Amino acid sequence: MPDHSIRRRRCLCAFATLILGTIAWAGALGQEPPKTSDGPQDQVGSAESAVQTASSYIDGTTPGERKAALLGYIASLPLETKDRHQAEARNAMIPVAARILTGKETAAALEKWGKIASSVLDGTKAMIARNPKDGHAFNPFEKHALIHCYMLCRDKVAVPQSIADAMKSSVGLYHHRVWSGYGADNYRLMGDGAGFIAAEQWPDLRDADGLDAEGIKSATKQRLLGYFKDYVHRNLSEYGAPTYLGVDLMAIKLLADHARDPEVKNRASLVLDTILLQIACAWNQGYYVTPASRAKYWGSSVTSPDSMDITSSVAWLYFGGKRPVNAAGTGIGATFFFTVDPGADSYRMPELIAEIARDRSGSSLHRGSAGDSIRFTIHHTPFYSLASQWENFGSPTAGNYKEERRTMFKWLSDKPDSTFVPLQENMLRPYRPHDIVPNAFGYGENPFTQVLQSEGTLLGISSVPKDFPFWKSYAPFTRRGAIVKRLEKDGWVFCHGGSVLFAFRYARPSAWGPPKQRENCDVLWSEDRNNGWVLETAAVSKYAGGGQEAELQRFMEDVLNRTKLDVSMLDKSVPSLSYRSLGGRQLELTYRPHGTPYSDQNRIDGHAVDYRSFPLLGNDWVNQTLGGDILSAKHAGKSLVYDFNNWTRKETR
Repeated sequence: MPDHSIRRRRCLCAFATLILGTIAWAGALGQEPPKTSDGPQDQVGSAESAVQTASSYIDGTTPGERKAALLGYIASLPLETKDRHQAEARNAMIPVAARILTGKETAAALEKWGKIASSVLDGTKAMIARNPKDGHAFNPFEKHALIHCYMLCRDKVAVPQSIADAMKSSVGLYHHRVWSGYGADNYRLMGDGAGFIAAEQWPDLRDADGLDAEGIKSATKQRLLGYFKDYVHRNLSEYGAPTYLGVDLMAIKLLADHARDPEVKNRASLVLDTILLQIACAWNQGYYVTPASRAKYWGSSVTSPDSMDITSSVAWLYFGGKRPVNAAGTGIGATFFFTVDPGADSYRMPELIAEIARDRSGSSLHRGSAGDSIRFTIHHTPFYSLASQWENFGSPTAGNYKEERRTMFKWLSDKPDSTFVPLQENMLRPYRPHDIVPNAFGYGENPFTQVLQSEGTLLGISSVPKDFPFWKSYAPFTRRGAIVKRLEKDGWVFCHGGSVLFAFRYARPSAWGPPKQRENCDVLWSEDRNNGWVLETAAVSKYAGGGQEAELQRFMEDVLNRTKLDVSMLDKSVPSLSYRSLGGRQLELTYRPHGTPYSDQNRIDGHAVDYRSFPLLGNDWVNQTLGGDILSAKHAGKSLVYDFNNWTRKETR
């Protein structure tokens, strides 16, 4: 089977400049994100700037309570806003629909809806008139928002015919015969999904290709079923993404809830199960801890209950967390669609998935994959999680490096940004290496770094060629309170996070640079092209007693006395590092140049890590081989078995 997820991921990056707006984390922090020269960014987040206030924090002991709390918050947001991004249809429609669903100011909401629908139709027509090939004229976010809100609200209120006609006419301006343009999962799912549902609703619909409603359904259904088959066998190209995986879920839920075609509805529901199950495997009591294909800006990495972003927010609605979440940081432009169960036959997630997500009573290991080239390792404890990614893209110009997040370490905290991620300067457009432009702080990964994880220990190595313009390594340490104590000795930085202890050091000399004011963190820099680093983590309970300073001192002494980093081979033509971990494991990491086959360069206690054997999903409760038809999940005597050859789900209790 060809690696469609990798092909789509390359397409995604190659067309990155087509995305409009700003990224959702700006709403989560109440700030405008920094601009880069890679064109405008995407805004799929909250309907208002997410200023953190006591009144914006919500909670609930059940999914129903959490959904009701978020829906109530959204319904209280103003219909009018001066923020130009929140005034866009895809965001402006959210408080409109929330008011209708809660029976609040429905007349004003319908009036606003009419203006939005007319504006979208007129704006699309005007852009097409200026340039029929303008990709910006066809915005699947607008298309999806209007159709999805219509499906939710049509039974709650009499939608004026003028609004329905404007929406139908807007969909009729799109081309559905073949997919063209930006190829990201979220664009495809929103565009084809909304087109399919619109064609089911309006039998007299005709599109820009001359397709009638039956033709639109036939064309979009074929593609949708193809996406679904790929996702359940090989994962999404937008795996782990804090924003876009949630958008994918939103678009699939439209079909799972509202499709009349039983095949589309059933497969959409099973795909939702599998994606939520993948998220459950990376969930830790309110924190989503996983490598990600797309994590824009630093704010996309430091998600927490105070700034969830979309994917984590959807997970929180289903799984819950340890403390209340900031509703203003939930990315409500997409999360809203999960606050409503529109009917008896709408999507219902099996409770077993939530049980797996919530079981963090002990340590556990999860392994996973995305296509042939990406492997995940996630180590969970009751207090923190550490995740990393092994990849084999073959070329430093792979578009994956532009936005991916290779490592992720988060811990439970009552403070924001309880996240630590070692980073390295990198190129804005790796697929256009002649454009020597740096990427933004905390955005993307350097192509010449590789990592090796053993439970709570992470070892990294870099070997950046002399002709590559970006090589400096940096490690941001939050200043927002999640690190309560910090000490330094012998090149190590030791941190007490309240629920976790961790230590970090570079293989080469390092120094503190100027603090990053926007991101609110101190930054440790190391400037060698051949470099490495170590991250050690430990539960506080192992060093408990005498207060946080005493606990950190004991941890520091243990790390200094029991670990050993061997850098003697770091300057070789093929560099390597060796490290004895705090847990007594011997980690050996040999750098693998692009195009060089993996031949056991990563070893733990002398044994090569067999990335070839990694499953699509694999831990104590869940298992599916990469490309396999059978997904099984079990917990506390209950089980789920999915057969993706026959698209069935069997649940036993």
